[in-house]
Amino acid sequence: ENTEGVEGLKKVQKLSKAEFLLLDDPEKQQTKAYSPEGFAAYVVDQKGVIRSVFDGTKTGRPDPDKLLTAIKDLK
Repeated sequence: ENTEGVEGLKKVQKLSKAEFLLLDDPEKQQTKAYSPEGFAAYVVDQKGVIRSVFDGTKTGRPDPDKLLTAIKDLK
């Protein structure tokens, strides 16, 4: 779980060489609208359209391999 806020996301982005924006919503202001439990993951295209949704819970996070596949499929 990201406990370092924006700086933690910058580290993750650098380590993963991600070429897309990562979002952290620690106060769950935006997350509540999409994920009542707060652990879903969304793949959003460059136009802001949600292309994939992966439900998750605190103990059952979305599958990272499925997330990566969905991200790669955007290209």
